[in-house]
Amino acid sequence: MTDKLITNVEQWFRDRGITTENGVTIVDQYKKMQEEVAELGEAIEILTTCHPMCSAVAEDMCNDIDLELGDVVVVAIGLAKLHGTDIRTCLSKAYAKIEHRKGKLIGGQWVKEEDL
Repeated sequence: MTDKLITNVEQWFRDRGITTENGVTIVDQYKKMQEEVAELGEAIEILTTCHPMCSAVAEDMCNDIDLELGDVVVVAIGLAKLHGTDIRTCLSKAYAKIEHRKGKLIGGQWVKEEDL
């Protein structure tokens, strides 16, 4: 993610009044995040249940997944701003938390060592 793109998204939120000054809360933005994650899930489900022969549909779904995942990131940027931080700080903290984590891949998902 480029800093300019993050700054543009943050400005997009301000330009549309999606701010704490206008009464928007992190709960409001969290609900929006849930909506966007559900849309991402729907796009992934369609792609994974598509018959291998329908490549045109699969290509469209790949584009939809890119778009829906982008929407999730946009909402995360706005949610961070409403929380009084920025997405860079959140990402940095999350990476510091997982950087040295040990675990194992089980059924396609990473399971941290303490949960094994």
